[in-house]
Amino acid sequence: MPAPGKSFEVTFYRAEKEILGMTIGGGAPLFPCIYVVQVFPKGKVYEEGTLEPGDAITHVNGELVSKMKRIDVANKIKNSGNPVRITGNKLTFDVIEGITIDILMADFKHRILDYVSANMADKFGLTRAMLVNDDFVQRFELLEKNEASMKQLSIRIHSLLKAFKDQCSVNRELAEVFSELSQVDADMARRKTSTLIGEAHRQFTKGGLKFIKESSPIIADMNTFLSKAIPDSRATIRHYLDLKYIFLSFCLKVQLMDEEEAEHARSHAYLGRLSTGNAEYRIALRCQHMAKRRFLNMRQNVTEKLYLLDNKRLQDLQSQLCKFAVSMHHHMRQSAMFASGISFPQHDYNHSELAVLGEATTRLSPQPNQSTPFIN
Repeated sequence: MPAPGKSFEVTFYRAEKEILGMTIGGGAPLFPCIYVVQVFPKGKVYEEGTLEPGDAITHVNGELVSKMKRIDVANKIKNSGNPVRITGNKLTFDVIEGITIDILMADFKHRILDYVSANMADKFGLTRAMLVNDDFVQRFELLEKNEASMKQLSIRIHSLLKAFKDQCSVNRELAEVFSELSQVDADMARRKTSTLIGEAHRQFTKGGLKFIKESSPIIADMNTFLSKAIPDSRATIRHYLDLKYIFLSFCLKVQLMDEEEAEHARSHAYLGRLSTGNAEYRIALRCQHMAKRRFLNMRQNVTEKLYLLDNKRLQDLQSQLCKFAVSMHHHMRQSAMFASGISFPQHDYNHSELAVLGEATTRLSPQPNQSTPFIN
């Protein structure tokens, strides 16, 4: 049984026919006290903040009501005029008292329900709590799929940029090769052609490095998305689900206790908690109230985070991928333009030219166990 709580007295001023926004329980002949069962949002009681589920009400406008019937107390509060003064005792208990084995078992059942179909739940007799299923579980699974897709996209873009970097290295070497050929070739036409080809490969290299520089932020943004945004959203959803399962477990417990009281009223079967101020039920009501408040706050938080994740981040990614495609298209067009103005006259190379080509081939050939560095 909870320890005696701190006494309180609150006064409410209300307009004509305005309700306070709470329900009460207990009272004669079953209970030795009157207590708050539920507080409705936006009501006078909710706005004032003192009364919470589980709190005992002892007096209304100075009149003792703890031994009266619940309906009589409700009518007294309703018809007491303006203002209405309520006196009582706060429910004091250790929160751990509310986390009983039946709460833990219900929590486990709710976790299962979010991942099974309605038919499967019926087979296991879990129909009672089927309404706990919500779209955030599906959103969590979608988040996992989006993360996998994003990783694959990041890997492919990274590989593409790596290939462009390798190509730039080859173009740089080819530019040097044709520059050397232009110096040793005795034929003026071939020398001019080698010079044009060398310059074209320098432009290929310059354009490729520019494309890599413009595209690298996409990798950085994806890494931020994968390392921060998705893990943060995943942790938020998991915390939300934890709070939801606890809240629904207390809802289930309160419902079962209501059914016990209804059965007691019909059959007069013994129910021990009724003789002690219904302390266990009042604790369950308070725990349900606290869990609901945390759950609703977290639901708002996770909704906002998922909205930002689905809209802002994905829109930014779409914009960046468009820039990536435009930049690649521009680079390809520039490269084609440089290549289109070059003619390649056929001729036989002399010994000095063959020596230059042989040395270039050696430089361009990959060495054993040589790996190409990734883009930083």
